[in-house]
Amino acid sequence: MEDTQLSFETLAKETMEMSQSLRDSEFTFSEEFISTEEDPQSEETIEAPAPEGPGLIYKLEKGVSTFCVRGIVCQDINETFEELMEGEKSHADKLKLTSEEDIASIRFYPTEAAELAEQISDELINRRFPIEEDILCNLSDPGFSWWMDEGEDHFQVFFKSHGIHRAEDYIRLGPLGDRTIASSRILKAESIFRTAFPVGEFVSSDKGFAISTTDPTNTHFQTLKNFFLTGENDTTDSTFPPSIEGKTLFYYFKEVAAIRHFWLTLEKEMAE
Repeated sequence: MEDTQLSFETLAKETMEMSQSLRDSEFTFSEEFISTEEDPQSEETIEAPAPEGPGLIYKLEKGVSTFCVRGIVCQDINETFEELMEGEKSHADKLKLTSEEDIASIRFYPTEAAELAEQISDELINRRFPIEEDILCNLSDPGFSWWMDEGEDHFQVFFKSHGIHRAEDYIRLGPLGDRTIASSRILKAESIFRTAFPVGEFVSSDKGFAISTTDPTNTHFQTLKNFFLTGENDTTDSTFPPSIEGKTLFYYFKEVAAIRHFWLTLEKEMAE
């Protein structure tokens, strides 16, 4: 009788220890979503390398005709990702995580500074954009993107829509920021352009700007063109005048380049 009682007591104790072990292995994003570390897919996701430093943790939501980006601005991506994996609900809520498939779709985007991630967030995070903007937007609804026309010795950037069938004739740059601010900043940068390379023509308005050169092989002209095409920013603080206005332009170009580069990243992911 004592042996039987001891056996039941031992079994009960082992059962309680097993239940506690299972509870310790769980992490919860919401009441509807509970996963354990023993799941192979979850384990693979948790072990995915997260870069250190500032940037974004984001998730791309693609619908039939629109898409949206959910994201978190991070002072340190790796640290925020660890908090997410440990069950930080506020992070999961921002990313709209509701299933393990959502976890697998998490992506990282490092930036030079957290302020650049903030700027990207202000322009692109939690906003819904049409996939085929050229079809859904028209002359009365110019849409959100900047557009670019480029040639060997010139290029033109439109801050607003340029008619219909834009995608056939122009390059969609994406939403690169406030158009009024852009017009003011570009106009103030004219003297920098003229110092950097031989400018043939420069025109700027609240609708956009156009610039040409008499030397299309000039490295600085090609750099400026690629700035808008690829989001590559080779400028330094010495590129701009040592003044408050010069510093403003320096940071402005950093912000536009960061947004453009992230937009290109999204376009690539949309095509996958």
